[in-house]
Amino acid sequence: MAPIDLDTIIADAVADTREDFGAAEDLQAQLLAGIGLAIAVSARGDARAANAMCERASVMIFEQAASVSLMLAADGRV
Repeated sequence: MAPIDLDTIIADAVADTREDFGAAEDLQAQLLAGIGLAIAVSARGDARAANAMCERASVMIFEQAASVSLMLAADGRV
């Protein structure tokens, strides 16, 4: 199976929701559901492992959002 280009798919989906706050919230919910599923599968029933993965994912989401927000602000887009 060929690898899926999630970066492009997600970037396109984000661009499509730029003017629609409700659609952006729906996209966030879908992405978080996907992350949750990936964590559940990876943890294989180990609640402690799932908790650690969720914590790491939360930190990564915050760092990514903060980084992009700074770039957009510097570029005058926000």
